[in-house]
Amino acid sequence: MSNKVSKSKFDSLLWRKFDKDVKKIKTSSNPTAAGIIEVDSYLKKTIIERHEDPLLWWRNKKHQYPRLYDLVTKRLITVGTSVPCERLFSKAGQIITEKRSRLTSSKASQIIFLNGNLE
Repeated sequence: MSNKVSKSKFDSLLWRKFDKDVKKIKTSSNPTAAGIIEVDSYLKKTIIERHEDPLLWWRNKKHQYPRLYDLVTKRLITVGTSVPCERLFSKAGQIITEKRSRLTSSKASQIIFLNGNLE
C-alpha cells in the first residue's frame, strides 16, 4: 500500500514538473515564429469560393489565425472606389474659395473634416 502511495506521489510530482515546463515553453515562444507558422498554415488552406463571404470566413477562423485576423479585418473594410475621395475634394473646393483665401490650412482642414463627418 505504501508503495502505491509513494508511486502516485512521484507521478503527481512528475506531472506537475512536466506541466510547469510546458507552460514555460508556451509563454516564452517567439511571436515572430508564431506569426510565420500562422501564415504558413493559412497559405496551405484552399481558397474560398467566389460566392462566399470573406468576412464571415475570417470571423469563423479568428481563433485559428488570431494575428492574421486582426490584420485582415483592417484591410477588408477598405473602400474599393474613389467616390469618397472625390466627394471630399469637391467639398474642399466649395469651402476654400477666393473669398475664403485667408483661411489657414489647419482651419480649412478642420472645416472640411467637420463638413465631411457631420452628414
